Amino acid sequence: MITLTEAPQNWEIIQQAAGVARVAVAGTYDVGAADESIIWVGALSEDDLAPVVAWQRAEMQNGTFRATLVLPVGGLYRVEVRSVGNEATPPMSAKQWVARHHIGVGDNYLIAGQSNAAGVGRGYVAESPDLCVHVLRDAREWDLATHPLDTVRDRHNPWLSFAKTLRRALGYPIGLIPTAVSASQIRRWLPEMEGDLYREMRAATERSQTGIRGVIWYQGCAEAMDGFGDKYFGYLSSLIGHLREDYHDPALPILLLQLNRHINGQESPEMHRGWGEVREAQRQAARRIPGVYLTTAFDSAMSDGIHNAAATNAALGDRVGRLALGHIYGRGADYDAADLERARLLSETEMELTFSHLFTLGTFGLEPARLPIRVSDDKGEVLIHSYTCARERVTLCLTRPVTGRVYVSAMDKREEPYYLIDEGTQIPVIAFYRAEATRD
Repeated sequence: MITLTEAPQNWEIIQQAAGVARVAVAGTYDVGAADESIIWVGALSEDDLAPVVAWQRAEMQNGTFRATLVLPVGGLYRVEVRSVGNEATPPMSAKQWVARHHIGVGDNYLIAGQSNAAGVGRGYVAESPDLCVHVLRDAREWDLATHPLDTVRDRHNPWLSFAKTLRRALGYPIGLIPTAVSASQIRRWLPEMEGDLYREMRAATERSQTGIRGVIWYQGCAEAMDGFGDKYFGYLSSLIGHLREDYHDPALPILLLQLNRHINGQESPEMHRGWGEVREAQRQAARRIPGVYLTTAFDSAMSDGIHNAAATNAALGDRVGRLALGHIYGRGADYDAADLERARLLSETEMELTFSHLFTLGTFGLEPARLPIRVSDDKGEVLIHSYTCARERVTLCLTRPVTGRVYVSAMDKREEPYYLIDEGTQIPVIAFYRAEATRD
């Protein structure tokens, strides 16, 4: 009898490196038949049952065996262990055999954060599975990826769509490792603080040969509401550092979704500031930390006061997928959201905003009073009299001369009824908070 003690799970996606993955296969066999049996280990394509690599004769000793297969990126594969007679050639038949099925070699993405990362989107959307997109479920067993991806408490999230976007472009399997927990604070993801969710996240990948290619982080509501927005950049930087150290990749890609709106909540100056601070911290992480990439969910339809609807999630997943394809794989175009590069005073009553990655700013013909851009100086708020848009620049004409230090914010409120969008990419502009204007 053959028993596997180390091998991929059924449906597992093994992280590739430079186009291959080293897969350990080990187990025990019936010692009584050792003199007349040889253990062979191989991998077959599930398309046509052709060998993917040459059959390998396992190292056998005292009833145990071990072999390492070097599998090319792709799949799906079936890993087989066969016990055959004392032959010198690879086996065509076997007295005993055991197999693991539907295994892929590709890229895995770890998903962490709060409820919008876990996926509680309500509503109907038709999103069929892809045989080469798999998920490590809450029970820590690999499976074909279908909604809900993680637990029965969740509903619909963006990540099946994300993975299918990568799968179509790259042509090889994609694995998802969801670990997000609704309403979780970032301190639960920091080892130097509470850290319980971080430890659970690490355990999810340590139980297998999995490995990861990148991390998706979607979180921040808790800190915005609880008054810790001013600390969020430090928290997020620490989390990124831990991830890169513990996964032994100093350039591990981190994909961020900027904090979305919160509608029908209790508005206050403190809440406004908290939402602005968290969004700005996320923006600064992408600007200041190499390998961190940010997009926005500002155009999301909502299924309740704070959660993205199911149909929106499918679109967001594709958006994050295109962000990953552009920055991680060097494929595609028009995947970046426009971001403020500079705010400059042309005069004491005129300000120019310059954006990167902007084709043409769309404001939907908003009146100046409804424009989601706010200017302030040492005296307080400065109203906008009029504005013009020309390619990557927006010029604001102010209702009074500014005094002292001048700041500009956009889409920074918790409950923001309007947003700015790039008419070229149809991606909303990255929100920013209290960017200081220069006078040169």
